Amino acid sequence: MWARAIALMIKSDGQDKQVQDMLRCEALTHLVRAAQCGSTARRAPLVLDAARALWNVGLPMMGSSVSRRALFGFTKAMLGHLADAGERDALAFRVQLFVLLFECYADRAAWDEGLRACNDAFAHVPTSLQRPLWQWRVVFMSKLGKSVLDGMAKMKESDAVLQARVWATLARAATDRRQQLSAFSKAVDTLEGHFERVDYVVELAEWLLAHQLPKRDAADALASALDLYLDVEENAAAEAAAAAG
Repeated sequence: MWARAIALMIKSDGQDKQVQDMLRCEALTHLVRAAQCGSTARRAPLVLDAARALWNVGLPMMGSSVSRRALFGFTKAMLGHLADAGERDALAFRVQLFVLLFECYADRAAWDEGLRACNDAFAHVPTSLQRPLWQWRVVFMSKLGKSVLDGMAKMKESDAVLQARVWATLARAATDRRQQLSAFSKAVDTLEGHFERVDYVVELAEWLLAHQLPKRDAADALASALDLYLDVEENAAAEAAAAAG
């Protein structure tokens, strides 16, 4: 109730930005307290309502690293209360909160703490929703100078698409050109026989051209992507013809 009343005092038009942020932080303080009470009582729906309200109140502050700093403590506390309450009905929303938390760690250049938070997040998010977590794990590990191979080894071989996404994320985050090329190549190799391979081959070709590497290599990559695409189209046409016959 207090948080809602304070939030209503925020006027996006004509009100000083510093005053708006101060009011938002005061509302967030009350929302975290409400979530703590809900968590203690094991009332997961109440904690979730507080978390959603936190997101809505804090949304205007999420786009800037400066204003985002104020959200760090609130976001971290809210995620803890969701976990303590046993909330499991809005896991996609919780992933959004985790990503916000990781952005806050990145703003602080707190790579080690961010990696620990990211590793902890996997216990609360099902495999089907873990893509953003893997992407941030790669970023934190690369910033710490750690190899992502250990993390990749823990992934199931059946998760080829997810592995490729992680390799591609590493390629985009890396600063060394050799590491970029190696990671892009692993993303492509991981998807051997998968249609999803096309997108990564095209991205690799674009990367080769952007870095002024032999155009022949880029052309070969695009040709292989086209071959795979045509094979899929032909197989689909053949299956459709067989079904019609």
